[in-house]
Amino acid sequence: MSATAAPETGHRFYPNRWYPSWIRYGHETRYEWAATMVAGGRVLDGACGTGYGTSLLRRAGADHVDGVDLSRESIEEARLLFGGPGIAFRLADLLDLRVAGQSFDVVVSFESIEHVVDDSRYVAEMRRVLKPGGVFLCSTPNRTVTNPGTTIDVRPYNPYHVREYTAQELRMRLKADFDNVSLLGQMQWSSNYCKRLAALAQWSRMAPVRLHQTRKMLRSPFDRKEAFVPAAISQGCEPEGLVAVCS
Repeated sequence: MSATAAPETGHRFYPNRWYPSWIRYGHETRYEWAATMVAGGRVLDGACGTGYGTSLLRRAGADHVDGVDLSRESIEEARLLFGGPGIAFRLADLLDLRVAGQSFDVVVSFESIEHVVDDSRYVAEMRRVLKPGGVFLCSTPNRTVTNPGTTIDVRPYNPYHVREYTAQELRMRLKADFDNVSLLGQMQWSSNYCKRLAALAQWSRMAPVRLHQTRKMLRSPFDRKEAFVPAAISQGCEPEGLVAVCS
């Protein structure tokens, strides 16, 4: 394991297992959305996990997809579950991919930036391996919803996350290496609701986290997959998941 990377995330997605709606729909819709942009291209799936998304991108028409992950176990599972023509799985650190610059038409790296210790190096490496005119797609939790009332310097309650970003912080981080950054959202909540969570955090840091988790569980049976498709952030709303398109 690289000294510059966070510990193993423990986040692996198996399509045939049960997950809460916000995990399943969030994961599936991100990759289904990304799949509309990969036809005919060479694609990198960074932090590919067990390879579900890598396989989806290939089936969507990508010419070739490289799935990379820091976990040896994940790569072994990915090869077993989703290996095939036009797909290559290998062990790699997202901070040092050890491939030539300008190698990929599309770089996909979902739910990764919050795990790396050196986010500046991570973004620079994604930019380095992207071809001119290519696109970098990434996603991360929105701290305004997932860790309300805290700053970027406060370690998130999720033990695998180094930091979490607000929309403005993520935009600024990505703009350091990309000229064009557009932010979309998944699972949008009222800004007023998020403000109430932040106010509650003044009394107890974990109280708003647990309250929000409980609310998600209660509404989970009624969730619609369409609500998780990356979309323009509505006025007066904060998305639980931030999705960035960079070029």
